Amino acid sequence: MSVLNISTRYALAFMDSSKEKGILEDVSKDVEFVYNTFLGSSDLKKFIVSPVIKQSLKADSVEKIFSGKVNDTVITFLKFILSKGRAPHLISILKRFKEISDERLGIMDAFVSSSVELDESQRKSFLSLLEAKTNKKIRTHFKSDSNLLGGFMIKVGDTVYDASVNHQLETLKKNLLGEVK
Repeated sequence: MSVLNISTRYALAFMDSSKEKGILEDVSKDVEFVYNTFLGSSDLKKFIVSPVIKQSLKADSVEKIFSGKVNDTVITFLKFILSKGRAPHLISILKRFKEISDERLGIMDAFVSSSVELDESQRKSFLSLLEAKTNKKIRTHFKSDSNLLGGFMIKVGDTVYDASVNHQLETLKKNLLGEVK
């Protein structure tokens, strides 16, 4: 069975269970936290997927790391995955859960790069604009990019909005060179 099929099967089962309990939104946030924790720690990833470390030690470690930080239902799910020998697929299962739950809850990620650090009112303006444009709930990720001369770039799903000075200068250059030829 492919990794995608395994990931989808476990993610959907956990999602359905969470939805029945009425805790899907909370579980979704907790799964994102766990997923990001794994992505942020290569040592933790290696530990979880290692075939030489006993499942019981992995389960105890997961409980100690995430207890009090995430819903007990999430910890139980993580331990269940480990008990089924699916540790090598745990991160892909969490990623798949996140993808499917975001789709079902109408959430999209937006990555905003700007030439300067944005203040809180500017961030709220971007959030409002993006939510109105997409008719979805937006989870924003902001960063300043010193390579941008000015303006901003936004990536939402497969769409990129480029309102940077760099892009405008490149467009101007192409237009001028096109007219000169």
